[in-house]
Amino acid sequence: MSTYFNYASRSLIDELRRIASELIVSGHGVVVTDETPTQLENLMEMFGINSCKENRILYRNLLFSVKDTLDKYVSGVVIHPEVLDQTTVNGCALHCQLRRKNILVGVTVDRGLVPVLCSNGEFATQGLDGLAKRCAEYKDCGCDFTMWRAQYNIGEYTPSYQIIMENANTMAKYAAIAQSKRMLPILEVDIVPTEDNDLERAEKVAETILMFIYKSLGDHHVNVEGTLLRVPMLAPGPKCEKRYSPGQISKTTLRLLRHVVPAGVGGIILHVDGKTEDRSLCLLNATATEPSAKPWPIIFSFDGTLQSSIMIAWAGHKKNVEKAQNEFLKMLSAFSNAAQGSYVTGSMKSLADQCYCKKALKALKEKPEPLPNDCVKFEELCRPPPVGPMTAQPFEISAAFMAIEIKSEVGFEEKVIADQEIKTNEVVENPPPPVSVAEISPSENPVPESANVKRASRASFSSVAGERRRSSAAKGT
Repeated sequence: MSTYFNYASRSLIDELRRIASELIVSGHGVVVTDETPTQLENLMEMFGINSCKENRILYRNLLFSVKDTLDKYVSGVVIHPEVLDQTTVNGCALHCQLRRKNILVGVTVDRGLVPVLCSNGEFATQGLDGLAKRCAEYKDCGCDFTMWRAQYNIGEYTPSYQIIMENANTMAKYAAIAQSKRMLPILEVDIVPTEDNDLERAEKVAETILMFIYKSLGDHHVNVEGTLLRVPMLAPGPKCEKRYSPGQISKTTLRLLRHVVPAGVGGIILHVDGKTEDRSLCLLNATATEPSAKPWPIIFSFDGTLQSSIMIAWAGHKKNVEKAQNEFLKMLSAFSNAAQGSYVTGSMKSLADQCYCKKALKALKEKPEPLPNDCVKFEELCRPPPVGPMTAQPFEISAAFMAIEIKSEVGFEEKVIADQEIKTNEVVENPPPPVSVAEISPSENPVPESANVKRASRASFSSVAGERRRSSAAKGT
């Protein structure tokens, strides 16, 4: 019969609930350091750090060996399986340092993404083969939870029904296997805006994906109380002309989660990627202060996209370890405050944001016309490719976004693009003066895209073009 099945044992459910309750603690977060060796090497090379195996061990030891106060902000750490075999110079296993601080250790168990045949450039997650054996081994090593990632790209025709269904079934099978080995499964749903989709389109796509996932979890008899969900905050596409405030984004994200995530889920780990640390903190703070109902506890996620400041402080030198650890703790403290709704915008000056501002000011002087199309190209590079080594360069990219945001502060004057009637290679006599950003009424979009500016520029250039046509006609007569 289709209605005949066995529930998980009470002892198993209680253990999964215990792990979930120890991970989901108010004001705490989960640090995700599950980069593959290739990804971590590329990340180090971006900051001019030698990416040898010894430096990879030193960097992870830098994060895990923060004294005393790490457990004040961190409840769990997700590592790559490679870390389980790595030891410090004293012969101590890296992950054991976390357990001594009462921080839970988890492992990423998926084997990456593979392209799907006959799809529109979409990918499915692999790694079910041998998963039960690996989970048992990780449990013996002292790990308490696992994480599995599925990626969906928002495009004109994506994600497709095929990918949504396949990833949902694969994720449900993973969760069932992990729970059978007494490991808490974290379901990571990575929704990537790739084109000009607005926030409403992102909400509909995410709602469909999550509905399929929880339907599949029910089909495989997975106990949702013994699961956690890791999702990104909704975001518009890089080419979207609309601009959204942190309050709008947080309100839309919470509305989506209330619609589809069961209230019995153990908790939600929110991944916030605001391109810069301060922007990420503002988004997280807006979510915490949003008055709408939250039937599940929410904590923050601290992952590789937020490690720029630590890399800058460390620079690959042993003498800078303490400085990098202090920067790490400063950022964790700020994220903890934001998760509790007590972060003040601009109060946390990270090394990365300071470097971004300096690079942005320099870029404005060297190239005083950073057009929106340039930023689109930068943002396309900002996310690593679905398959293969990470090639993103967030340190260079965020400077472009920072440049757009601070144009008005440095008195930058945006040149208005000429009307199509005037050819770019022609010289216009007595051209109209450039429109200053300071003269334009303030809006959420720092780039002057208002209809009034367009009409003014079109009228100015049309008058010049009309004058030239009249003078040409007079000469002809």
